[in-house]
Amino acid sequence: MAGPRPIRIALRFLHSPLACLQALPYVLAAARRVARLEGPMGMRQRVGQLRRGKPLPASIADPRMLAGMVNALLPVLPPYGTGRCYRRSLILLNLWSRCGLVPVVHLGVRPARHKPVEGHVWLTAPGIETARADTRITALTRIDVASTWPKSAPDSRPDQCRW
Repeated sequence: MAGPRPIRIALRFLHSPLACLQALPYVLAAARRVARLEGPMGMRQRVGQLRRGKPLPASIADPRMLAGMVNALLPVLPPYGTGRCYRRSLILLNLWSRCGLVPVVHLGVRPARHKPVEGHVWLTAPGIETARADTRITALTRIDVASTWPKSAPDSRPDQCRW
């Protein structure tokens, strides 16, 4: 169970407690929506569904604040049993799309010979800096298979855009 540490860390990113309280139902709803879309649906359809939604109120349409909230709440947000980067990226895809951004989802996979497949999912969006030191990602600098949604997006490697 997650303790208060992630919340204390994320508070540095949160500029307005009132806006955070107003945004909380939207963050929880985005996580529930991601969880509902798990199943036989392919990634392309899932991404398309998550891009849709009513615009967020202007008072909470702050991508950096929303990212801080998602990072703080990630240990307790659904869908459970999925990787952190996957959950974070799809929840933020929904929220950032509703902020008026056009985020690009990147999926990189590196098959391992004697281990399970390794992968990473990340977002890029114009005007949003998404770099954060993460040693788990730097190990994936050589990716054998990569996909982006939408397909017209420029290639991006996790060593260029880290969470």
